[in-house]
Amino acid sequence: MTCDAWEYTLSPTCDLSGYTPEQIAAAEAAAQALLWAASGRRFGVCSYQEELRSCYCMCPTDCCDACRITLSRKPVVEIISVTLPGETMAMDPSLYTFKWGKLVRLDGYHWPTYAQCVQDGLVIAYKAGVAPPPSAALALGELVCEMLLVGSPECRIPANAVSVSRQGITIELAQAASILGKASGLPLVQGFVALTNPSGMMVPSKVTSPDDDGCVERSVENYVALS
Repeated sequence: MTCDAWEYTLSPTCDLSGYTPEQIAAAEAAAQALLWAASGRRFGVCSYQEELRSCYCMCPTDCCDACRITLSRKPVVEIISVTLPGETMAMDPSLYTFKWGKLVRLDGYHWPTYAQCVQDGLVIAYKAGVAPPPSAALALGELVCEMLLVGSPECRIPANAVSVSRQGITIELAQAASILGKASGLPLVQGFVALTNPSGMMVPSKVTSPDDDGCVERSVENYVALS
């Protein structure tokens, strides 16, 4: 799994000219990880790959026609490729689409299904997740600059937030919400965390819709996902 880097906007007063590309990359990675944790770990678009193998069908007929596939990661942002069992080349994207939360085949055929789980599966590569809001760009830019100042008197990040080692910057992610909260001294970061994670939760809650009749969930059971 790989995740897209967050874009950020630097303050006019932040000068990166005195730092090496390696130092800047380390600060970017550390700042994004810290901000991701402090905002409740709810933002980020990542790439996934699932291999689907049909073993049995436990849904009513209308859920088991294998024309539609529900992927395990949500929300789906983009389908990168679909490769049929036994094939090495990806399918023509014009032969399928993603709508209503499902991967739908458009060429009149069903997605391959088997009675046994011994054949190679259907491989789907896709991106899923929630992109960070626009306010994250300013907050991340502010935090990147502060990460580069770690160890200097000008750094505004609390001393218990980070430490410096020969390998670079080490972050205590478990304390991210409190570190970047009201006492952080970083107004843009503080505002972003307050808006996106006011309760200070490190992991977002999960909600099940009462409108779901269970059929969609059972349709997922037709496949064994090997990511």
